[in-house]
Amino acid sequence: MSNDRIKLTLTRWDRDLILAHGYPFPGLRVVLEAVPNSKDRVVVRCDPFDVEHLLGDLAYSINHCADDLLQMQLNELYESIESETGL
Repeated sequence: MSNDRIKLTLTRWDRDLILAHGYPFPGLRVVLEAVPNSKDRVVVRCDPFDVEHLLGDLAYSINHCADDLLQMQLNELYESIESETGL
């Protein structure tokens, strides 16, 4: 695992979407589950490998989502993570 960590700024809603539709690896799941039950944004540090796979899994969920509202929310989350991380 690389020592370089990627910072992600997430809301509780973002975290819940990722846990439900991003299929995070165990290391990332632990980080996300530690996000406080708050409406404030929090910064989490993640392994770049995990974030790259998270983006791929979110893209899969976006492309296979039958719910238009959920698809839009997942797409916004994907774009936010992609923009923030530069991946």
